Amino acid sequence: MRTMQRRQLIGAGLAAAALSGNGAASGVRAERARPFVLVHGASHGGWCWGPVAERLRDRGYRVYTPTLTGLGERAHLVSPDITLSVHIEDIANVIRYEELDDVILVAHSYGGTVVTGVCDGMREKIARVVFIDANAPADGQPTIPGLTRELAERVAGGPLLDGYLLPPLEPLRLGIDPQDADTIAWVQRRMTPHPLQTLTEPIHLPNGGTQGMDRTFVLTTPLEQLLPFAREGTLKIRDDPSWQFEELLVGHDAMITAPDQTAELLRRVADNGADNGADAANAS
Repeated sequence: MRTMQRRQLIGAGLAAAALSGNGAASGVRAERARPFVLVHGASHGGWCWGPVAERLRDRGYRVYTPTLTGLGERAHLVSPDITLSVHIEDIANVIRYEELDDVILVAHSYGGTVVTGVCDGMREKIARVVFIDANAPADGQPTIPGLTRELAERVAGGPLLDGYLLPPLEPLRLGIDPQDADTIAWVQRRMTPHPLQTLTEPIHLPNGGTQGMDRTFVLTTPLEQLLPFAREGTLKIRDDPSWQFEELLVGHDAMITAPDQTAELLRRVADNGADNGADAANAS
């Protein structure tokens, strides 16, 4: 496993050029490509990955974009009983019932906590894990340390809904271009309130979470714009040689603000992993 730390800022022109070809030109064969499972963050749903998933599928990859219980098109299932553990099981069941192996598991934002729990219980199914501006909690930590109802309401700019649901953030706080009225409206129509307890429940990692796995962190929000807890966690990851570290400073919701660049980064991660596997097989 590679543990060498690296950074690379992918240019929009390079990414667009790389993605302009069709699946056959890319050399990726659908029957051999590792499957992607893309996990969204708080108040989002599988819908946010649509543009990236389309680009990856055009290149021949299998892509799954599940929505966590109580969010997105599954908002009708929201209840005070939804916990972090439920969301972890949501993703574990996709891998289990789709009978996936050698998965490229990708997390955005809160989805990093969910993916960490999935990796802890299904390490043998995961080839690589990618965190895009995502939480990477240690054993016993919640997604947001020290989060209280009062703090949540202050950050969200409004009271909890029905006593347990965090109102969605404004798209502008997610890195959406303030001049892009169409995208702002598109995101606002789809975002849903998020169960607060999923953000405050400590995660339990008896198997070490993502420790020892092939893992990459992609910073998409400038460090100075991160909340203190997120900045501290990101700096620890950047300085940890067990992580590969990259920068793609296109805003927190990179899959929406820069789908070409995000898809190209994920394609490169997947292909590099495939190359490593081929090298290992040849060496044996």
